[in-house]
Amino acid sequence: MYRPDQCSDNTHMESFSQSRKAEVIHGILFKGEQEMRVALSGYTNQFYNHKRLHSGVGYNAPAEYERMMVLSDACPFYRVGSQPSVPVRKDVINT
Repeated sequence: MYRPDQCSDNTHMESFSQSRKAEVIHGILFKGEQEMRVALSGYTNQFYNHKRLHSGVGYNAPAEYERMMVLSDACPFYRVGSQPSVPVRKDVINT
């Protein structure tokens, strides 16, 4: 959400877009829009979220950090015996 007085509102998306462009798009000639969409989707779903290390989460991949939080007591949303306030992602817990 853009707010005129808050220049940092969109910083995380700007950072992601810069990484995606630098690591996927630059230097590649795609044959069409569908080929580019497949490359970007693969980058996001297979590399960026599961393999690329992020400094904001202790140099872990986001999926690994989320799994660690779910399995620890540090995450109040997933306490044993409590009703989660957000949906439980079984694909992350079981990996």
